[in-house]
Amino acid sequence: MFKIKSKLQKKLKKIYDFYGETLQQGQLIEEMEELKVAINKNDRENYIEEMADVLVVWMQLFLAMEEKEKHKLLKTVNYKVNRTLKRIKDIQNK
Repeated sequence: MFKIKSKLQKKLKKIYDFYGETLQQGQLIEEMEELKVAINKNDRENYIEEMADVLVVWMQLFLAMEEKEKHKLLKTVNYKVNRTLKRIKDIQNK
């Protein structure tokens, strides 16, 4: 399971509780757009900053999910990782 330290969880929850899901979803979109710009400009320093912004908001939304949703998300992540590894293996075996 994805673990976030308790102290950080409390801070993230405080932010999420203040702004709420809808605003934080919008914030995540904004942060992802800024990350896209940093990637396109090949700006490594800004890339790190924007990646952190994306993760901060993503973690808030993750923590607010119901356990059933978290489980489904992590199961889907695992499936996608395994699918990609299989594709790599198939390419290497050609």
